[in-house]
Amino acid sequence: MTGTPTKGPYNHEFNPIDRENECVVTLENGLSLVGQSANANAAGTEYVRFVTPDGYEVAYWDNAEWAEDPECVMGAILAVMCDDDALERATEDTD
Repeated sequence: MTGTPTKGPYNHEFNPIDRENECVVTLENGLSLVGQSANANAAGTEYVRFVTPDGYEVAYWDNAEWAEDPECVMGAILAVMCDDDALERATEDTD
């Protein structure tokens, strides 16, 4: 990924998609599911994350987390993917 994420609106990290090193699936709820691409890591992806259309990372799991508790991590990922209001909740003002 490029650069160090910085704190932004919605109390989330600004960490836009690196289209050279990440693969992207845009979801019906407006979020993008993002993971490391095969070009960046031929052995597989080391993380998955959700990103808003304006580049804010709202959820992130690395391979150590899903190795430790795969059922919980997959449940969380699927919950975000299937939640029609996920983007709206992710972009609510937390102040």
